[in-house]
Amino acid sequence: VLDGSWHLPQEKRDPKAEFAAAHIPGARFFDIDATADHASPLPHMLATPEHFAARMKALGVGSGDCVVVYDASAPGLMSAARIWWNFRVFGHANVAVLDGGLKKWKAEGRPLSSEPAPARTALAFAPHFDAGLIRSLDQMRALVASGAEQVVDARGAGRFAGRDPAAAPDGGRDPRDPRGDEQQQAQREPAIAAVPPVQVGLELGVVPALRADAPGQARHVVPA
Repeated sequence: VLDGSWHLPQEKRDPKAEFAAAHIPGARFFDIDATADHASPLPHMLATPEHFAARMKALGVGSGDCVVVYDASAPGLMSAARIWWNFRVFGHANVAVLDGGLKKWKAEGRPLSSEPAPARTALAFAPHFDAGLIRSLDQMRALVASGAEQVVDARGAGRFAGRDPAAAPDGGRDPRDPRGDEQQQAQREPAIAAVPPVQVGLELGVVPALRADAPGQARHVVPA
């Protein structure tokens, strides 16, 4: 079990301190800032396979493990979803996101701990990079021009519309994104909040109908 909590700077929260104070018993902390490509001038770029494998070995995560990720965000799947995607990129399919995250866990009165997880022997993690789950900047530029694949902006409505002062440097959106303006998105959000992600994609026309025998149809655009 991995706690992958991460918060935007304006929230002024310390995920490591919060984890140390209260986490799901036995959980280990997945540090998104540390598990990244530090050779890049941009933050939170995907780690190299070698670096990711080393980080997982240090956490005691092996290739044969079932991994469950959660975070402490309000929806319970902000940074956890990114970590889920990281594992999938590196060929680890046996990974899931805890339904409702830490918020739901607490609301249900489930146990919490401030104790470190028991020591675990370092296990081998063999990454198998799946380039099909990645789009480079050049590929994204081509997609914007061609419309060959649907692009979805997963940021909040304020950042999407370029109206959030806290996110002014990256405000605005891709013109091909189907979500429309901020008011339209705000009207949609309450109606789809409790709907499974695939069904949300179907309702917004983001993904095609998925078949159990065609898992490769889905592609993910995950915020940094």
